[in-house]
Amino acid sequence: MKQKLNILLVEDNPGDVMLIEELLLEADRFSFTMIVAETLEAGLELSQNDDLDIVLLDLGLPDSHGLEALQTMLEKVNHLPVVVITGLDDGEVGRKAINLGAQNYIIKGLTNPRLISDSITHAIERNKILLELKEKDIELKAMNAR
Repeated sequence: MKQKLNILLVEDNPGDVMLIEELLLEADRFSFTMIVAETLEAGLELSQNDDLDIVLLDLGLPDSHGLEALQTMLEKVNHLPVVVITGLDDGEVGRKAINLGAQNYIIKGLTNPRLISDSITHAIERNKILLELKEKDIELKAMNAR
């Protein structure tokens, strides 16, 4: 049985929304429900949904541009993995996005079904490990304080 994922896509371009959905359908690695937000503000609101598994974030939105969008999203959803999917083919921005906490940086025109589906599944798994490590760190600090 395929894993069922709930994906939040923060993307204002309807063509890119269709492209990303088509790539995920073509990959056929998991079943999914995709919620689309056309602005960062709408994405931040929808990101509070407890059923979400991952956020796919464009960096060029009507109400936020560049790494500012990522930083704002990461501050609000520190429990969810965020994968940047953007048209900006800039290695330096990609490196900075990863350093800020993005799980991956995907360039829209250079992606394929396998790349995007692997990025999503790997980001979710890495995020589970990070959350477990944070929990263990808190437990360890509490034990040391006693």
